[in-house]
Amino acid sequence: MNLDRALRAAPIAVACLTLAAAPSTRPAAARAPAPEGGGGEPPYAAHAAAMLDTLAQTERSFSALSGESGMKDAFLFYLAKDGLVFRRGFVNGRKSWKDRPNPAGTLRWSPTYAEVSGNADLGWTTGPWEFKPHDGSASAYGTFITVWERPIEWTKPEDQVWRVAIDTGISHEKPKLDVAEAVMEHGPAHEPLSLVRQSSGGFSVGMMGGGFGFGVGTGGHESSADLRWQDMQHATNDLLQKDREYAYTLRTRGAVEAVGRFASEDVRFLRDGGETSIGKMEAIQALGNRRDRDGTPLGSKIATSFDIGCSWGLTITKQAPRDTSAYLRVWRYEPGRAWVLIADVENPFSSK
Repeated sequence: MNLDRALRAAPIAVACLTLAAAPSTRPAAARAPAPEGGGGEPPYAAHAAAMLDTLAQTERSFSALSGESGMKDAFLFYLAKDGLVFRRGFVNGRKSWKDRPNPAGTLRWSPTYAEVSGNADLGWTTGPWEFKPHDGSASAYGTFITVWERPIEWTKPEDQVWRVAIDTGISHEKPKLDVAEAVMEHGPAHEPLSLVRQSSGGFSVGMMGGGFGFGVGTGGHESSADLRWQDMQHATNDLLQKDREYAYTLRTRGAVEAVGRFASEDVRFLRDGGETSIGKMEAIQALGNRRDRDGTPLGSKIATSFDIGCSWGLTITKQAPRDTSAYLRVWRYEPGRAWVLIADVENPFSSK
C-alpha cells in the first residue's frame, strides 16, 4: 500500500527492522531431523499450516480494525515498535502515524498468499487493497506486501503475537477480483530450527514457545548464545551479499540473467501501474531493460530458522533526471541455491 499516494490515489505503510553483517548457509548441525519414510507431508507441515493460518487471520484482523476505527488506529496497533514507513524516505512508522490525522477514507485488504518461516517468527503476506474516500470520490486500488515478525524468545506466550515489520505495495487499476473475493494460497512449509546451539564448552539455556531447553558441550568456551550470534551474522551477511549481487547483475547484465540466476520459480514482482507479475518470465517482462539504476541496501531481517529473510533500501538512477525508489525484497533459503528472491517491490518517490 503506498501511503502518500494512498491519500492521493492509494495507501501505503512500510516498516522494517535491520540486521547487518562472511558468507554462510543455514546451520546444518542445528536442523530438525529429516522426515522419515520419504513420502507424504513432513512432520512439521501441520504446525506450519496452523501458524500460517494464524498470520493470515492477523492480517484480516488488521484490515477489519482499519475499517472499524480508521487507518491510524490500525497501523498504530499492528506496527512493530521500531518499524519504518515510507514518507519521502524511511521514517519511524509509529511516530509518523502518531503525528498525522486519520485519513478521510476506508482502507480494506485481504491476503491471497502467505508464507511463514519454520520457527514462525517471520512471515509475509500479499494481496489486493482498496481505499474508498469518505467524500464519495473514486476508489483507489493496488496490491500490498507485508512482512511480519513474532517474538519467540524470552517472551511470555501471550506476547508472542505477529506485528508488522514491513508494509508496502503498489497502485494500479481496479483488479478483476474484489478484496472480498480473495482466496489465500499457502506458501511452502519450512522446517523448524532449534534455537539452542551445541556449544563447544559449558552449557547454555534457551527458551522458545514458552518452553526451556539446554545444550551441553566440551572442549571450548563458546556459548550457545555466541554460536547463535555468529550464525545470525553470517546468514545476514550472506543475504545482503545476494541482494548486492542481484542488483549489480540487474544493472550490468539485465533482467534475463538477474532473474534467471537469483529468483525462485514463483517469484512475485510488484511495480506501480500493473498487478503482480508471478513467475520468472512475467518478472523479466515487468523489469524491462533496466540497466541505469544503482541499488543501496539499508537493512535486512532474517528468521531464526534462516529460511525467510528480507532486505530493503534505495535504488537511484545514474542519469538525470534522478529518480529514487524504495525497494523491499523477500528471500527464501533453498537447499543447493542458498537465498533466492521470492518477492520484489519498488515504490518510486521524488528525490527533490
